[in-house]
Amino acid sequence: MKQEQMKDTYEHKSAMKISIRKWKTTDAKSLASALSNRKVMNNLRDGLPYPYTEKDALEYIHFINNSDANDTFAYAIDVDGTAVGSIGAFRQGNIHSRTAELGYYLAEEYWGKGIMTEVVRQLCEKLFIETDILRVQEWSGIGHGFICLYQTG
Repeated sequence: MKQEQMKDTYEHKSAMKISIRKWKTTDAKSLASALSNRKVMNNLRDGLPYPYTEKDALEYIHFINNSDANDTFAYAIDVDGTAVGSIGAFRQGNIHSRTAELGYYLAEEYWGKGIMTEVVRQLCEKLFIETDILRVQEWSGIGHGFICLYQTG
């Protein structure tokens, strides 16, 4: 399906309005705040600067918004109009080209509310309906990633 036809926002019906959407430059402050938390950073791969600044966030947003839409499926996690985290799936290469690796984080104050399980579900639905991706896999050095995928189904 052509990128122009893909939905930009998926929403969850709950007391909180939970959705995934494209990143906006106005998200830089909340992105920097979430990634300047050691508890969040300790659950991510190496390579991100600490502390994470608004300049770092703007560079990331620009990079993601200009990435190849057939290989990079990265979105802000939006709760009630505020970006509170990030979720993305990244197409793998060669014989694994129909597999995407999942990555995500959520600001600490939103942990334990079922948000991540919901947005993983939203992203997988988007990928399986709107792309040729057949498999989503997750790498995590901790057990939370497995639990989230298990709860998602």
